[in-house]
Amino acid sequence: MFERILFEKDGPVATLSVNRPEVRNAADNATVEAIDAALALVEADPGLRVLIVTGTGDKPFVAGADVKELVARDAVTGRLHTRRRQQVLDRLEQLRSPAGGLFVRAHLSNWGSVDTAPVTATEAGVEVVESEASA
Repeated sequence: MFERILFEKDGPVATLSVNRPEVRNAADNATVEAIDAALALVEADPGLRVLIVTGTGDKPFVAGADVKELVARDAVTGRLHTRRRQQVLDRLEQLRSPAGGLFVRAHLSNWGSVDTAPVTATEAGVEVVESEASA
């Protein structure tokens, strides 16, 4: 279904795994767009209650932006890509299920310009626990 991520559903639990272990799961533009498409699937499924976001490989995390892609950008393109990346991360952080609650557990240590990885529980409102990103 997706090239750069794995997306699986098992009953009320969905798992979204960035699948680029050869580059420590660095998020390039294609990965960001695949994550956004998977989030649309999560939003459309009222039966989902949990979303686990992780990465494949021996260290299940997302290392950050893809450096090879970063060096190829000019200032304008860089700003556009950074804004798009932030839109997708905002979507992840604000994710809600139509059924009224969705627990999101994210294992993202440093993705682009984002300094925190959101852990959001919405069963009784919204609780965001920010974890320090590794440098």
